[in-house]
Amino acid sequence: MVFIIEQNKVSLYNAHIQNEHVPYDYIKKALDSDHKYHGLLINPLKMEEPLCEACVKGKIFCALIQKERISNRAVNFGNILHMDLWGPSPVCAPGSLQYIFTILDEATGWLHEPQLCTKDQAFGKFVAWHSQCFTQNGICIKMVHSDRDGEFLGNDFTNFLEREGIVQRLTVHDTPQHNSMAEYVHRTIFNTIRTLLAKSSLPPFLWGKAYKHAVYIYNHSPQSFLQYKSPLKLAMV
Repeated sequence: MVFIIEQNKVSLYNAHIQNEHVPYDYIKKALDSDHKYHGLLINPLKMEEPLCEACVKGKIFCALIQKERISNRAVNFGNILHMDLWGPSPVCAPGSLQYIFTILDEATGWLHEPQLCTKDQAFGKFVAWHSQCFTQNGICIKMVHSDRDGEFLGNDFTNFLEREGIVQRLTVHDTPQHNSMAEYVHRTIFNTIRTLLAKSSLPPFLWGKAYKHAVYIYNHSPQSFLQYKSPLKLAMV
């Protein structure tokens, strides 16, 4: 009789499978003094929790991304630059411009956004900005933060960063939230562009002109993430 009872006992893993993959912890907390769970008699000597591959495939999810940063903000201009590339635009601006290259300084919020005809011009624009920062203001760029767009992973770009001693920090695949500062400024600038064009009734192909004006206004206006100081004021300190 004892042998039959032992044969009817199941392992914790089998109970997990037979109850539609209920988590192990749920089963253990629901056990009574006789180790019964919803009609199943579980063997107390078989309480191992092996990895269930079906649960891994069926219950995988993307962890929530915090809305507020937990790391300290950069202190000096050039410590961290946040970069992103937008385009192609559905409408070309004068000069066959279709792309926007965002370079945002984390410490001051200063926005430098050259307009491009093609994506491969981004590297040259970055080299020019790097030289201008150092020659005109003595600023050394220390780190660049971007997504994994091809322009930021090309040999020319990565070799230049290595040669100049600049750290490259990349986001996780398919996670634009990790590049939130650049994404936020994109939204702010293009909201301004659409508003300017709507108010003036100008044609969409003039978005490039509105864009330059929007960037100028942004750099000279108080920003909430800068405690309502302007990027210009902080950049000149």
